[in-house]
Amino acid sequence: MGASASGLVVGPRDPREGRWQRPALRYLLRATAAMAVFYAILYFPYPAGSLPVRALSWYLRQVAAASGAAIRLFDATAQARGDTVDGRFSLRIVLDCAALDAHALLAAAVLAFPASRAQRAAGVLAGTLVVALANILRIAILYVVGVRWPASFAVLHEDVLQLAIILTTFLVFGGWIAWTRRPRVA
Repeated sequence: MGASASGLVVGPRDPREGRWQRPALRYLLRATAAMAVFYAILYFPYPAGSLPVRALSWYLRQVAAASGAAIRLFDATAQARGDTVDGRFSLRIVLDCAALDAHALLAAAVLAFPASRAQRAAGVLAGTLVVALANILRIAILYVVGVRWPASFAVLHEDVLQLAIILTTFLVFGGWIAWTRRPRVA
């Protein structure tokens, strides 16, 4: 098979190449392996007080602080305390609320993709920022829903807005691919 419109080879270039030589399959295997490593690091049951636990706790506090600052733009009573945002509604930021699984998915997809190191670094950095901002927006929306429509909170928290974060991650990845494959001006 030849090159696709994106320039990626989607099948073997030579009939003698084995199935493990297909670039799309190699990408899928690399991305899956990276995802497994990132998820293992993220969800490993570290002992209390260990460096990874302290780092994750620090990150959860930062997400709460950023979310609290965003919420304060429309509710002056909102305040972050540790990993909790308090105000007219209270939200505790836990590991599943921090979108770290989406960050891991994006990083695995970008790092496994055939692009230059600089492009991959830019993709991980910019993509992480976009997903983090989308997550802060998600938390702010959940706060408003908790205040105004508490009966809708669970379905929005567990289904709708979780899906929105994953869709955002895929859109960021797709945009990054388009950026890496854009025509270069000489």
